[in-house]
Amino acid sequence: MDSEKDFIPNSPEAIAGAWDHLCHSYSDDLARASKRKGLAAIELAAIRLELGNRKGLRILDAGCGPGWHGIELALDGHQLVMSDLSPEMLEKTRAAAAAVNVQKPVVIRQEDIRNLPLETASLDAVVSCGTVVSDCGDADAALSEFSRLLKVNGLAMFSVRNLWDSLDSQTSNTDFDEMKHWIESGRRLIRQGHQAFDWLLFTAQGLRAACLDATMELQRVYPVGVVTPPEDDKDIPPYVQLHIDMPDHGPALARAHELFAVARKFRIEDICRPFQPKNQQIRGKPPGR
Repeated sequence: MDSEKDFIPNSPEAIAGAWDHLCHSYSDDLARASKRKGLAAIELAAIRLELGNRKGLRILDAGCGPGWHGIELALDGHQLVMSDLSPEMLEKTRAAAAAVNVQKPVVIRQEDIRNLPLETASLDAVVSCGTVVSDCGDADAALSEFSRLLKVNGLAMFSVRNLWDSLDSQTSNTDFDEMKHWIESGRRLIRQGHQAFDWLLFTAQGLRAACLDATMELQRVYPVGVVTPPEDDKDIPPYVQLHIDMPDHGPALARAHELFAVARKFRIEDICRPFQPKNQQIRGKPPGR
């Protein structure tokens, strides 16, 4: 179809059509010094820091876009499954993988991150950058899928739109009145941010709640885009390091353009075990005495 308006908002078709339309401009931003490239570099640095020196991990890049993060992780020695709904984005990913000869450890698939045909507990990590979780139409479904696919103690690392930064920036926006003023479970506010999909805006506390609902424990939140990004590639490394070293609380989180979450998959029984009654009999005393 010719227009995004031909699709139901938040449907796979609408999301795919929107990102097909945005594909070239988004990819161009990642190829030059820009706000998007600066934010992506912070996300990648955080992922590498959390993965440490481990190699050969099986990682899903959920909503991979043109493949910027996933291909870098493949070059680090990991096995990547890269999924996206946009055919145009996936063509960019295939070209990028071929350019650096990492086709072998990379599997590229057109799939919806809210419903992925991958085996349960088959992944060591899931990454999802560029606020894909906020923009996928159903963040809870995406996080539940990440949790299902992760091995116990596996990591989900993903970025979301920051509620407080958005509220601050939108007060001068003429479209501010279009915001839907309701908050689900006290943790996130939703507004129509695009014809094709809603924007879900999170707080750090909301991230913790959303992760717990998906059987994951929030380990850390990196503030992303607190200060103006550099206009020259040589200035990106210190810009990235500034954010990596920044504390994950207070003013830094309030001013961040994005919040980059690191969550660990746990088992319900690990949480419940300490509260289960012990059936051990006290020595020398019969039960009930």
